[in-house]
Amino acid sequence: MLFKELKQGYPLYILDCNKIEVGTGTVTYVGTPHITQDKAKIAKGQLQSVIDVTANFGGRTQSIELTDSLSQTMSNDGAMLITPNKEDVVNGVRMLQARSEEALRLMPMHEEVKKKCAALLQNIDPVYQQNVAYEKRLNEMQSIIDKQAADTKEMKAMIEKLLKK
Repeated sequence: MLFKELKQGYPLYILDCNKIEVGTGTVTYVGTPHITQDKAKIAKGQLQSVIDVTANFGGRTQSIELTDSLSQTMSNDGAMLITPNKEDVVNGVRMLQARSEEALRLMPMHEEVKKKCAALLQNIDPVYQQNVAYEKRLNEMQSIIDKQAADTKEMKAMIEKLLKK
């Protein structure tokens, strides 16, 4: 179904790609098609026929300008898929899943790239060398502090035992 076919009472789905959640709303108002008045779209030369749609999402009313010839759209920040079609939401979820599976598949390769880059930088970048040396000294100092804290705790326990006797 295209946005121009929406009617009052029809469902409108929103897939939040950041939270990986699907929300369902009910269309409460559908305006008549008109040319967009969105200044950002006009500035880009995107003179589109749109409709104004108002929907109720869990007691909250939201008005949205939708391109009437489309069946789905993304929010300006690309975080939300808006559609009247459940199949589009299913496909959106599948796309997110495939994207994550691909990222996970590439993790070992990126770990290897990271190691190789670190090795190269260790040999050719003096700033990187200084940072590595500094981190090594910090880790050594932290080890000493941790050992001293453990020794202090042990001495405190020994003193408490002696005082109890």
